[in-house]
Amino acid sequence: MKKLLVVLALLSSNLFAQNNQAKQKATPQERIEKLVVELNLDEQQANRIQQILTEHHLKLKQLKESTKGDAKLMRPEMQSLRKDLNVKMRAVLNQEQYADYKRIQSHKQMNKKRPNKKPKHGSKRRI
Repeated sequence: MKKLLVVLALLSSNLFAQNNQAKQKATPQERIEKLVVELNLDEQQANRIQQILTEHHLKLKQLKESTKGDAKLMRPEMQSLRKDLNVKMRAVLNQEQYADYKRIQSHKQMNKKRPNKKPKHGSKRRI
């Protein structure tokens, strides 16, 4: 419990220290810490999730290197890795935590698909 409070304190201090002008990508460790807080994980779950996500991150990195970042080549393997990740996460999380995890993932995917996308030129409504 004390470790969780320390993680919360570090996370909150990082939030205040971030520069709002330039968005920085979170490191995998920062994303794991954020997930621990959002899903309200106990220490054993947090350790297991950290192992799973670290392993997943390494596999993704290896895949990107082996395919040289070609999205068409990566897509089938990425889907397989994502399914494998979800199976492992489901084994560690309870139903409520897993539902929250899926909600977080769906929001992440929605934001990834249309980041700051402007409407097409002809789609503006005229009065």
